[in-house]
Amino acid sequence: GDAWMCSIMSGKVVRYNIPTRTFTLFAPGTIPSLPFEKVKFIVYDAYGDVWISGHSLARWNNSKQFFDTVITVYGGANKYNDDIISIRADNSGSLWIHNAYNGLLEYKIKEKRFVAYSMKDGLPSDVLNGLSPVIDNKLWLSGNSQLSLFDINTRQFTVYDYRDGLPEHKPTSK
Repeated sequence: GDAWMCSIMSGKVVRYNIPTRTFTLFAPGTIPSLPFEKVKFIVYDAYGDVWISGHSLARWNNSKQFFDTVITVYGGANKYNDDIISIRADNSGSLWIHNAYNGLLEYKIKEKRFVAYSMKDGLPSDVLNGLSPVIDNKLWLSGNSQLSLFDINTRQFTVYDYRDGLPEHKPTSK
């Protein structure tokens, strides 16, 4: 019954309740307050909760009706980099995150722990431009000159690059 929207990097998130046609604003000064200002993305997890990310990660607990989790340190080699470039949720209870220069991170929500995937695991680069929605347990990752398909069940990467027909030059925009 709710739709969530954010104003990118402005510290404002709005929840629209569809049945009542009412808006609720969440910002650092509201009650309850938005736990951080630099917001970029909103995803819905497998448990019915809402995750807000940007330069932190926070969970809106729908059953409790407040922000009950704030994460500012992640997994991986660059775990202190707070700039989340992309985030997705799967149907199995994980969030898939890329924070700058830190490969692919899986956040296992119920376990409250990160699993990091890097170049040593088959990722072609620790710098990613974006993540696709998770469909049929597959996650596509875009890089500067390659696409990678990650199977979240087998934890295997398949990398596609110029040898598969992708242009050799790096894209100039996202």
